[in-house]
Amino acid sequence: MRRHITLLLLTLSTYGVQATEVCDQTSSKCAQIGSASAWLLSIIETSMNSCPPSNTVDSWFQDNQWLAEKIKSQEPQYNYLIEMQLKTFWDSNNPDFLSNCLKVEKQVGKVDPLNEELR
Repeated sequence: MRRHITLLLLTLSTYGVQATEVCDQTSSKCAQIGSASAWLLSIIETSMNSCPPSNTVDSWFQDNQWLAEKIKSQEPQYNYLIEMQLKTFWDSNNPDFLSNCLKVEKQVGKVDPLNEELR
C-alpha cells in the first residue's frame, strides 16, 4: 500500500498536476484545483472520520463544501475513491496512519490544497 501511494505521488510529481480555476455559482468563491483534486478530496473527507478530531480539517471542509460538491459531481468514481482511501490510506494496519493525519492537516492549511500534491 505504501508503495502505491509513493508511486502515485511520484507520478503526480513527474507529470505535473494541471490546475483549473473553479468558482461557486455566484463567483464569490474561487479555487485552483488540480487533476488529482478528487483523489486529494477523498483523502481529506475520509480523514474526518479516521483521524483524531481536527478543527483545521473540519473548518476547511465546512468552508469549502461548495468546492467539494463541484469536484464530486465531476468525478463519477468518487465513491470508489472513498472506499479505496478507507481500505488503504486509513487502514489501521497502515504504519503511516497517524503521520497521514498530520499530512492532511498540513495540506488543508495550504492556499489551494486541492492543487498541490500531498507530501
